[in-house]
Amino acid sequence: MLNQRAPSGRRFEVLNLGVSGYNIDQSVERLRVLGLPYAPDLVIYAYSLNDPQSFSLEMQGLSAMHRAAEEELRPSQALLRLLSHSRVFLLLWRSFQEPWTRPVRAARQSPDYLAVVSGRHVEYFEGLHAGESWGCVQGGFAALAQLRGEAEESPAILLAVLPIHLGAEVPYPLSHLHRRILAAARDHDLKILDLASSRKGDRGQTAGALFNDPFHPSAEGHREVAVACCAGWRGRVS
Repeated sequence: MLNQRAPSGRRFEVLNLGVSGYNIDQSVERLRVLGLPYAPDLVIYAYSLNDPQSFSLEMQGLSAMHRAAEEELRPSQALLRLLSHSRVFLLLWRSFQEPWTRPVRAARQSPDYLAVVSGRHVEYFEGLHAGESWGCVQGGFAALAQLRGEAEESPAILLAVLPIHLGAEVPYPLSHLHRRILAAARDHDLKILDLASSRKGDRGQTAGALFNDPFHPSAEGHREVAVACCAGWRGRVS
């Protein structure tokens, strides 16, 4: 999209360094180690309201796979038992083997998912953005700002806050949390973009098609996020 809209002779390259299940501390460290050596002009951090959560669905899945390997592999498969301590091996093994490596149905046990389906989403996500976990978020924003200052070519950093899909509920009940997060990011001189505001007006009719579950956009949802980020970076971000 950027290249289609770019002036003649200018080209853009986009690198996706996101890792499923990473919190803000891990994301900042990944940016420091892997991202900044590319000397980016712009870093986009897509923030979901479950980011401060200590529960990791990915870690739960890998742990379940490790336990299954220990319990179900025969003694003659000792090498596989040993390799099951490696997360990289488990991820590769899951791609080719059944049944013990089949992805675990852990999503429905995730506290953020349970909060959404039970209707306690406001209480749950407010709790994530209070106390110690909120301090970690603010510390992450400060680390992002510091990292930008230490970079040889200081990149702009855009914090884009993703909405959670709660069905056709109108108005969106978590807008106050978006405002709190965006205000904290602005305090650290980060550029901000509220992706919930881009959904106003048609959330009830079309939002369901844009999400695979409450937290993960579909392919079309990702396209809309990309459009919003492109449009926002052209002058409508704070």
